[in-house]
Parts: sequence; C-alpha cells; structure tokens
Amino acid sequence: MRIVLISDAGPEATGLPQTTTPSAVGRMLEKAFHDLVGLQPAHQWMVMPLPASPRKWSLLSNNKKNEELTAVSPDLVVYTSITNLQSIKGIPAALIVSGKPGVNKAASLRKKLAGVKMFITWSDILKHSLIQSLDIPESRAITIPLFNEPAWLQDHERQQVREQFTNGKEYFLYAGPIARNKEWEKLLQAFSIFKKWQQSGFQMMLTGDIETGYEEDFMQQLSAYKYRQDVLLTGNAAQPDKDRLAAAAFAVLCRCADLEDRQHIIDAFRNGIPVITEKNDLAFELASDTALFVVWDDVPQLSQHMISLYKNEPLYDDLAQKGRTASLRFNRQQMLLELSNALLAAAQS
Repeated sequence: MRIVLISDAGPEATGLPQTTTPSAVGRMLEKAFHDLVGLQPAHQWMVMPLPASPRKWSLLSNNKKNEELTAVSPDLVVYTSITNLQSIKGIPAALIVSGKPGVNKAASLRKKLAGVKMFITWSDILKHSLIQSLDIPESRAITIPLFNEPAWLQDHERQQVREQFTNGKEYFLYAGPIARNKEWEKLLQAFSIFKKWQQSGFQMMLTGDIETGYEEDFMQQLSAYKYRQDVLLTGNAAQPDKDRLAAAAFAVLCRCADLEDRQHIIDAFRNGIPVITEKNDLAFELASDTALFVVWDDVPQLSQHMISLYKNEPLYDDLAQKGRTASLRFNRQQMLLELSNALLAAAQS
C-alpha cells in the first residue's frame, strides 16, 4: 500500500515560505509517517507538502497539484484538516480531525467529505460530535490517542533551561495563541494578582503564535502592562527550544480545545508539571483529577490556582505525581500501530 500525507506542517518541515501558520497536527503526522517507515516497511509512507496558500489556489494550480498527487498512484491520501482537503476522483481519503467541527458549516461540509473513507480523531467526545454534526456513519470514525513523544528533561536540565532563558527564575507558561479575542489579556490580569501577592521575580512565558496582523497592536498593549519586564515571548524560537521551555516550566496554562492543546498537556504531565486548564468535557476526558480546572475568563479563579500551586507544596507535588502516572498510558508504539492499521483498512475499503 502507498499512503500519502498532505502536510501542512509549515516551513520548518517542508521548506515552504511563511504564508500560513504551521500546523502542530501536520508536524505530528509527519513525525508519525517518518516512524511508520521503519515500523511498517512493507508499505510506503509518503509526505507531500501543502501548497503555500491553499485558500488562494487557482484552478490551474489546483489541477497541477492534483496531477502531482495522482502521478504517485496513492492507495489513500491523508489530510490534516478540512481546509486542505481536496476531493480527487478515484483516490480515497482519510481525514484527521483535531477539534470540534463548526455546526454552522456542517451542511456545506457534507458534500466535500463524501469521499473520506476514515475520520480519525483523538477523543471519543470529538468522534461522537463528528458523527452527529456531519451525519457520518459510525463505522467511518475512529478514536486514536494521537500524540508525539514528549520532550523530557531531568531536574538539572530544567535548571539549565531556566539559567539560559530566564536568569534562573521560575515561570508559568501559557501555550495558547495570542489573538484578537484577548484571552491572553485575562491571563495577564490573573498574573498581576499573583505578582501583587507573591512579590518576586516570577515570570510568565508566552509561547503561542501571534495572530497574523495583530502583532503591532499586541506589542503596544503589552508595553503598557505593569509587569511587562516579567513577561517573556518566545517569538521565532526554534521548536526544540520551545519544547525545552515547556518542559522546564513551573506550571503550564493551556486550554483544551484541539490536538495541539492536548499535546501541551501530555508534555507537561510527562515532566511532572502541574496544569491549569479549561473546564470543559475534552479537558475532563483527558485530565480527569490530574489538573486544576478553571472557567477561562474567570480571572480571580485563575489567579487563585496560580497562587495555590506556589504556596501549597503538597498540592503541587500531588499534581506532579498524578501527571507522571497519567502520562504512562500514552504508548507511542501502540499509537503508531493503531494509526497504521486504521489507514491501511481505509485504503483497502
């Protein structure tokens, strides 16, 4: 079998110009396909890059891309989002779904998704949402615990990271995007309350991408923030450095809405780092009693969780240990086997 992944992993993986935000899902699937070459050598696992501007495809460029794909004679094409899905006659597709589909778009999507043989997602909640909102037969949807092997640091390595990036100071790490909806602003309001109570050099690390076109406004607003000197941005840091920063944090703050969020939480669990996450069904499914939950725009509650982690050492240690235990259920080899079996079954159906 020849399985082709259409990757939207961005310039780091494909060499494409920086015209779209790199996809964490794309990076994850590229890594999985790389591993499957060794794990399932009887089959071909190929990666083709997504064109740099998928929403601006002309008819000519779209046809050219289809010709390139058809020329490799795939038995199945795997897409990492509905956005880059292209129905090509005679070639079955599989789709990785990382978040809940928009209900208002369900009707327009059904026709586009008609040729998808297998829908793969990371959560039973997402799977059932997908089945209901898009009227998909249950036999075409499957849950696979998709994840990358987390970066893991020993205690002395975590201290080395802090010495390199924060002058040895502890820090909270916010892994979400920095967007016009200003969720980041609520986070910094909570951090202000923490700083007034704690009175030290504790810092806040923002590792998410800044929404395109929002950079100037964001920097202007951030410059007026009282504790600006204690807010660090990773900017254009390489992904390995971002992974190390996440693995050395005091605590990770992250919503739980999609596969990228889920990976941040698994990374934190593996390193024994407590997590403050959103109070929703996806977060409960993943984290259960292993994290602190908050309504994301509840600034007082968010700040209280930050304070509790700092002053309550038994609570911190308990969450750290629960996280390490929870991370043991994520087995990379088993995940790759489940993924390859699902894709091969879709190719044969």
